[in-house]
Amino acid sequence: MAKLRIKNTINVAKLKGISNKAFADSQSKAAIQMLDWMSSGSMSAPEAPPIRTGILASSGSVFYKNKLLGVSPDISGGQGTPNRQYNSKNITWGFNTDYAKRMHEDKLNPGPYSQRNANRHPGNQWMTEHLQKDKDNYAALIAKFMEKYL
Repeated sequence: MAKLRIKNTINVAKLKGISNKAFADSQSKAAIQMLDWMSSGSMSAPEAPPIRTGILASSGSVFYKNKLLGVSPDISGGQGTPNRQYNSKNITWGFNTDYAKRMHEDKLNPGPYSQRNANRHPGNQWMTEHLQKDKDNYAALIAKFMEKYL
């Protein structure tokens, strides 16, 4: 699973009285948006993967600890199967196909379909790239969602 480390300056005085639950709720809402960015592109990484059947794109899920926060929209006619159970200490994003890691995280040479239909190479750290390029937007979303608790 992908790991994200965010460094940001936070005014700690403003955070007094905000519960861990408030932070977890805010982080969870932002994590669902990150899943969408990974599937369809974002402001910082606008490239979208080539979609032939939609099985991989429909297999995404995001968890906080053992709680399922959300799944990718089904664009595959029910063929994508997001994970429904997972347990970790943090936010975890994943795509549940046998070829997700091979096609989109490992170094590879794209096949003819991907070469014709991608607006960029679909592999080589796709999720990792989003975690890196979208980390500031992710942190800003968490901060935005936390505003209601201040």
